[in-house]
Amino acid sequence: MNKTQKKLKNIGSSPVYIISAVFLLMSSGLLIFKFFFSPQYFADLILPLLPGAEKSFVPDYYVYIQEYISYPSLLIAAVFLLTFIGMLSIYITKCKKNEKCCKLGSGKGFIKTAVIIEMILSFLFVIGLFGMQVVEITPFFVEMVDLGIIIPEYQIIRFAVLLVIMVLVIVFNSIYVKKISATIKAVDRTLKKGIIMGKVSVFLIVYNFILIAIYAMLLVFLFINDSSELIVKAGVLCLLVSRLLSNMNLISLRSEMLYIKARGFNS
Repeated sequence: MNKTQKKLKNIGSSPVYIISAVFLLMSSGLLIFKFFFSPQYFADLILPLLPGAEKSFVPDYYVYIQEYISYPSLLIAAVFLLTFIGMLSIYITKCKKNEKCCKLGSGKGFIKTAVIIEMILSFLFVIGLFGMQVVEITPFFVEMVDLGIIIPEYQIIRFAVLLVIMVLVIVFNSIYVKKISATIKAVDRTLKKGIIMGKVSVFLIVYNFILIAIYAMLLVFLFINDSSELIVKAGVLCLLVSRLLSNMNLISLRSEMLYIKARGFNS
């Protein structure tokens, strides 16, 4: 095992790395716990994000979300668990002193699978929200056209913004999956060959910072909302900490790989 392999292995076995995995596991555990003991919490979390979302005014929305959208929360928990298993597998994979190469092992497969499932769920989520808005807005538009009334500009803008957001989520998540796969492949090949065979994508780091900001805003919203349960806030907090620590690892990994490649320390 040369210096390059040792430096990368140290990042994958650092306290920051394993702590990020533990926080992810805690978030998954809280999600599963709340699903079985208080299944409506997921609906309460999503409902306020909808326009005019008050249970007393949009009971159909609430019933729909509570009965159907809460169930995919188990899939989200499964994604977190798969990611944790992948991270743990990488963490416990040891390189023997006499071994000529290292590798990520089966951990990379778990992480890739989790990312793909996460992408599919995000697609279904944004498409579902957009579809619900179409169902809500379309009768209103048709009625106004029949009455010869001009559709308010703000309604058109809202519809257009929702469409743009849906497209952006789909596009960025597709790129995210591609970059994750490329980064895992680069790290795995570097560990096997002992020389830098790629780099960590900047897109991943920036994208993670965007997600961290979203989690932070959601956490603030939950603390402002007095009706939110403490365990829900704890779940989002764990997810925020896990993503932040994981991104710190990605930054360290990218810096080390670029430094080694620039200095030529591949031995």
